[in-house]
Amino acid sequence: MSIVCHRAALAACVAVIAFVALTGCHGPAAQSADDPADEPAVAPSWRGKPVVVEGVTIDGKRFSTAQWKGKVVLVDFWATWCVPCREELPHTKQLYAAMHDKGFEIVGVSSDEAAEALERFLAANPDITWPQLFDRDNPGDSPLGDKFEIDGYPTVLLLDRRGVLRFAGTKVSERMVRKLLDEKE
Repeated sequence: MSIVCHRAALAACVAVIAFVALTGCHGPAAQSADDPADEPAVAPSWRGKPVVVEGVTIDGKRFSTAQWKGKVVLVDFWATWCVPCREELPHTKQLYAAMHDKGFEIVGVSSDEAAEALERFLAANPDITWPQLFDRDNPGDSPLGDKFEIDGYPTVLLLDRRGVLRFAGTKVSERMVRKLLDEKE
């Protein structure tokens, strides 16, 4: 193979790495909360419909978002190996700290390959106090990800006080959460 071919292959690799770095751990299909629209598009099969997310937490307890009816809920599909997910965590922690006492909750849905990776990460980040769902029987891509048509990470779902899916994308803004918190049930 000539030097030109090696350079072309290297350039292609750099382009792929840059694409992933800019779009997260998936393609460009997901919308960011920075988009100007108040309610960006979500999967048509779920948009505007009541959603219940349920599973087992990393510590083996049953969990359902139904117990949080009357609260605004962020469902965070993520993994500790996902660099964009980890980069988004300071924003998520800030939202939780600022809005939790106003009726805002978060539940993580981990797509880690091993429970130990998630447990180590949570031990190193004690300020992540919200529940983390982890399917020990199906580590990796969670069946919840299939149910909600998640095609990459990070992906978040934002549920209003009635449990209705109002947004799906890569992140939410404080403005979006405040808007839903201000709405009547």
